[in-house]
Amino acid sequence: MTIRTMEIFQAVAHHMNMSRAAEELHIAQPTISQAVREIESEYQVLLFNRIGKKLYITAEGLRLLDYIQQILSLNGAMDQEMNGLALSPHFSVGATITVGQSVLAPVMRRFEARNPTVSVSVLVDNTAVIEENLLTGKLDFAFVEGQTKHKDILLRPLLDDKLVLVCHKSHPLSVRENIRIKDILEYPFLVREDGSGTRELFQKELEKHKALIHVKWTSHSFGSILSALLENLGISVLSQRVALPYVGQGELHEINISDMSLTRSFSLVHHKSKYLTEHMKSLINEFAGAQNC
Repeated sequence: MTIRTMEIFQAVAHHMNMSRAAEELHIAQPTISQAVREIESEYQVLLFNRIGKKLYITAEGLRLLDYIQQILSLNGAMDQEMNGLALSPHFSVGATITVGQSVLAPVMRRFEARNPTVSVSVLVDNTAVIEENLLTGKLDFAFVEGQTKHKDILLRPLLDDKLVLVCHKSHPLSVRENIRIKDILEYPFLVREDGSGTRELFQKELEKHKALIHVKWTSHSFGSILSALLENLGISVLSQRVALPYVGQGELHEINISDMSLTRSFSLVHHKSKYLTEHMKSLINEFAGAQNC
């Protein structure tokens, strides 16, 4: 039974007259009669007694009317709430830690300034956690620096990014030139956790050169790694976007390695069956435009 059929039955029960029900709903009387017959046929009950030109609702009709009134009331409440959500839309976006640290905040500030009625929830975590939340529908889409591994997640590169090796301004490597991978292996490293896109890309580059590093410090937090760098506790690999302010202020030094190049993309990821609304697309475009910001 459709919502429209329920509305027809309710109107007939209210007026006890099919002609008046047809007038109220602005439809032809034969349509009213057909709808009532279909309900009676579906449930194999008599809903109205027809005596002369008058209708009298049966006990079965009264029971059905009670259910229909509840359903139509809930349907009206649902329409009202959902239409309200359309006026104040909400969606959830994820970001990997590097993206959250370096790009997302100014992008969100610009998006919210242009879309003040849109509510956006943000989750910042590593690539593995973001992927899990996309698959379970907890996130609508996300921006990541790593590669996703699940066949149901689509990936589209949006921004270029470069990883750089950094150390404290007084670290021995800060004054050396013509540095190669073999020259950095004797120093302790401060690295991101397993599941991080940054860690994965750096590890693959090391494997290409059959190089092993001494991991002294592992952390989910860029803040923790930066604190350790500023205390000269080791060297690390960071997005150039994250390192740039500290290098520019002279607190950290970017190590140029002649035989290593770490480039990647910040990408949009979402479930292959996810419908992206116009507001979602607007945020994605804002993010893609951050290349020149």
